Amino acid sequence: MSTKRNFGTFKNAALGVAPCVVDPPNDYLGGFEPMFSIRQTAIAALAAIAFALPATASDEAHLEVRQKVMAAIGADTGAIAAIVKNGLTDHAALIPTLAAAIEANSETVKAVFETDISEGRTDALPSVWENWAGFQAAADKLTEEAGKLAAMDGSDLAAMGAQLKAVGGSCAGCHKEFRKPKDRRFRR
Repeated sequence: MSTKRNFGTFKNAALGVAPCVVDPPNDYLGGFEPMFSIRQTAIAALAAIAFALPATASDEAHLEVRQKVMAAIGADTGAIAAIVKNGLTDHAALIPTLAAAIEANSETVKAVFETDISEGRTDALPSVWENWAGFQAAADKLTEEAGKLAAMDGSDLAAMGAQLKAVGGSCAGCHKEFRKPKDRRFRR
């Protein structure tokens, strides 16, 4: 004996008239028997999310590290620029330390860009990975110029300013080829 009950037909403007057979527990659906149970649908949805999230979460984690490294380089460069621009001779001794931090962070640039992510929350262009050797050379140039600034003793603010321009030039050279133009950049 079947526990299903025939309630006649189910009338719906989109579906027309269809036979309506339901289990007594599904009566809350108004006489419509779903193709999948709510439990099956929930399990399928969770499985889809579980398989989709690792790549996205991984990309987001890679981007977070990449952006923090680049922000640190920018912050240290900005601090040096403020010292030089404002003639803060009492802070000139900080420049070699800040430059050493730029040099250390620039040594990680190649590693944080190894993962090819040029879509989404990033300003990196696909050219980073299309011209990986050129990108590595640009990162090495930043390390070299920052090392020269770090080697200065902090006594000659004008000379440090000139070397800071060389550091900035290496940043600009890389950004010109490998960073999205302002109108296409990700807005943080």
